[in-house]
Amino acid sequence: MRKILRDVPVLVTGSTGKLGILLRKAWSLAPPDGFIPVFQGRETGEIRWRMLEEPYNGPALKGGIVINFAGVTRGSPEALQQNVTLAQVACETARQQEAAHVFLLSSAAVYGSGKGASFGESAECEPLSAYGE
Repeated sequence: MRKILRDVPVLVTGSTGKLGILLRKAWSLAPPDGFIPVFQGRETGEIRWRMLEEPYNGPALKGGIVINFAGVTRGSPEALQQNVTLAQVACETARQQEAAHVFLLSSAAVYGSGKGASFGESAECEPLSAYGE
């Protein structure tokens, strides 16, 4: 028997970045049945939350999902190291809020340019920047 999902909160962190914008656009065209997306950004979004500076201030996530797109894409190795901390904050928030799942996602930057061809997750990594590395 298939379980019908109803009103499952989905927190999308980093929703003002490239991947977050794409997901927001896709979900605006075809809203996911049973899910209530909540888009987070530091300055804009349904909730404004500076993940590294303050506790989570959004709706309850019990039984929900956290999709973490939040990340630093430019800067020194120290700045890029904040990606680890952001992932840890996403996981800790999910634990505190009793979310059922956490997805930590990165970018396609690990694959490089793709040389004009499409590629899948098993493609060889050829990063063009420190972020991709």
